[in-house]
Amino acid sequence: MLLLLLLLLLLLMMMMMMMMMVVVLVGVVVVVMMVVMLMMVVVVKVMVVMIILSYGDSNYAELLLLMVAADGVGNGGGGGDGVMLMMVAVVMVVIVIVMVVVLMMVVVMVVLVLMMHYY
Repeated sequence: MLLLLLLLLLLLMMMMMMMMMVVVLVGVVVVVMMVVMLMMVVVVKVMVVMIILSYGDSNYAELLLLMVAADGVGNGGGGGDGVMLMMVAVVMVVIVIVMVVVLMMVVVMVVLVLMMHYY
């Protein structure tokens, strides 16, 4: 009986480890995707500025550069939104990890109670 319970515990631990790994992996993927999106936005803006600069309309290019700079600081467009998305992703990952930990605690408590009951 005791051996069976121990085996169950081991299995549960393995499951939890797998869950944690999956959660961490998902979190990393989400964050990487956010960063890539941010980079794409910045690259596109820089490319537009470069193209306009190459045509020699310097006033327009300066205006665009100002817009890009403001974009990074303000919440309109790339910069602000990207930071918000990163924050949301981090919070979500933390919540999931907390949930998994709570589940582990509950399972351990149940197993302990069962052991007490049987012996």
